[in-house]
Amino acid sequence: MMGKEKYLLDVKRAMFWHFSSSEIRETIEEFNSYFESARFSGLSEEEVMKQCGLPEKVAEELIGERDLVEKKRRRAVMAKGLLLAACVASIIICFSVFSFSIATNLFVLLCSIFIWFLAGNNCVVGVLEQTKAKTDAFVRGQLVLFMAVLFLHVCTLGIVPGILRTSSAMLAGNYIICGIYALITVFFFATIFFLKKMICGNIKMFFLAMQGISVICGLFLYIDFLKRIDTVMGAEFVFMPYLVCLIVLFFYGLFIKHRERN
Repeated sequence: MMGKEKYLLDVKRAMFWHFSSSEIRETIEEFNSYFESARFSGLSEEEVMKQCGLPEKVAEELIGERDLVEKKRRRAVMAKGLLLAACVASIIICFSVFSFSIATNLFVLLCSIFIWFLAGNNCVVGVLEQTKAKTDAFVRGQLVLFMAVLFLHVCTLGIVPGILRTSSAMLAGNYIICGIYALITVFFFATIFFLKKMICGNIKMFFLAMQGISVICGLFLYIDFLKRIDTVMGAEFVFMPYLVCLIVLFFYGLFIKHRERN
């Protein structure tokens, strides 16, 4: 009668040409655990081996399961790749066809949908593992970003146009535009930081990442306004992408709460 050791050795041999060493080792460890738990349940080794089937049959089933998982993984990768390509193509088309202000709003919308897709399909680690520390970090980030947007809004609509319409407008304008590019750089690295936090498990950082992108778009809109300041009477609300982002993320928040309840 075949013993456990001989059975596991035959399983190893049947798996040898189809699996890596680590996969074989993990499988054998699982079988050992199963034999151990079965022994405590009163089953003999012969009964366990009969339940598991012949080693060749075990290997065939494992190959089938692996191929099925790999097929699903490839489909997911393909779907994500196609969506990313569609987003990039749509962004290029937006900036080619529409005005800069409309294109920036569409850009924020498309980016929101793309990252929403990643989170909604469990492509982000720890998508539903939220702790108080993560929530507190998110709330602090929201407050800081809101105050920054409010300050920038006051400056861009009130202070900066007044400065640029003075006698030294050209020199002041150059300094202001350089300052705005510096702000764009700061928000860019902050957005990268938020995205990194999101991928590491704090899914709420998705909100801050998209809002960072929306503020960057708003600052580019303001640079465009400054270049036309002599021909326009007043500035539009240049952080409209921020509002677009908030609307999208409101629905995203409802989506996450629905998943958590279920």
